[in-house]
Amino acid sequence: MKLKSNYKKISNENELTLCLIKFLKKKGYKIRMEVPNMGQSTDVVATRGRWITCIEAKISSWERAMDQCKAHETVGNFIYIAIASVSPPENLLIKARQSGYGVIHCNPYSGKCTIVLRASNNNRIWSPQREIFIEKMKEIKYAY
Repeated sequence: MKLKSNYKKISNENELTLCLIKFLKKKGYKIRMEVPNMGQSTDVVATRGRWITCIEAKISSWERAMDQCKAHETVGNFIYIAIASVSPPENLLIKARQSGYGVIHCNPYSGKCTIVLRASNNNRIWSPQREIFIEKMKEIKYAY
């Protein structure tokens, strides 16, 4: 994504989500936002074919994202945490790797997103919950 040189710093999750959407759309994903799942919502759901990728976007508090991602394990083939920071925190990379989650780093000054850790294919999907999730996704329009 090309941003103007006077682009203001990504300072909230909405700005991060917009950068993330542009990044994912260029990779051929269809995007939905705030899809309900088990009493919470998934910030960004990216689909390509039959594959569902769940993404939690955070400016800080990546530890909270780790907790939220546990619910996404029931529905998503791939689970990511997107973080806007100067560099991805080492502890996040360690914990994400241990959980099979991926990490997308979004530079808060340039808006450039990069996959710094690829998610493993999740084998903890619970079919009844995934079916409910897919029905909820169908109710939500694609983003942009």
